[in-house]
Amino acid sequence: MRRFRYTPFMTFNELATELVKSHGGVEVPASTVKTACLRFGVECPENLPYIKRTRGGSFDLSAYATGAAVTTAEEIVEAPTTVEGIEAVTERFKALADMAWGVVSGHYSALIVSGNPGTGKTFTLEKALEEAAAAELVHYTPVHGFTRATGLYKLLYEHREKGNVLLLDDCDSVFGDETSLSILKAALDTTKNRTVSWYSEREFKDKDDNKLPSSFEFQGAVVFITNLDFDRAMGTKLGPHLEALISRSYYLDLNLRNLRHDG
Repeated sequence: MRRFRYTPFMTFNELATELVKSHGGVEVPASTVKTACLRFGVECPENLPYIKRTRGGSFDLSAYATGAAVTTAEEIVEAPTTVEGIEAVTERFKALADMAWGVVSGHYSALIVSGNPGTGKTFTLEKALEEAAAAELVHYTPVHGFTRATGLYKLLYEHREKGNVLLLDDCDSVFGDETSLSILKAALDTTKNRTVSWYSEREFKDKDDNKLPSSFEFQGAVVFITNLDFDRAMGTKLGPHLEALISRSYYLDLNLRNLRHDG
């Protein structure tokens, strides 16, 4: 057996071959295969033909490892035509895969992915989180579109437990509202106890019609997918709030202008 070797744009055939070599046989535990696919952004084997399950719950990868099967994982990304393009796309998707795994593994409590429409940010992250949820690694809930501060407070409360991942896709309204930003800063604070509070005369209820408390501890994770240009937004009156939110998050700009972790 030898150490697993990762290469950019890895297909499932190549992944299977590496898993077989690293495990010393064609029967690889299903959990290992699923984790490797999620980790490296390769299409989940349950969605592919030729997969055989053994009685012990492992995958028989012999067909893939010998090159008998054909996968379509490489169709996810159009091949670039220049060296610079290859390097840029490789780094972009590797960063996305790494960050998705960071959320699933519990190492990241907040992830912001920004970029122009069509960069593949939603597809890549939703695919990774859906596969993680199917493998019972996380409880994943996507939210798309407009969200008010009151709705955000309810969403965070309903997903406050550890292992919950709340995906806010194109919910850019939260970045333009001071109350929403204050709630998010509390939920994603870097301190040990992340307490979110809302003191108001108005009574809030959850989806089961139960009264929401005025404060709660948030232990889940939040992933933001947005088209917002944060560099430009920093010059607005909400700039300090946005900067504080980014300081609590892992941030990836898919326009490749910037890749950083603050805080």
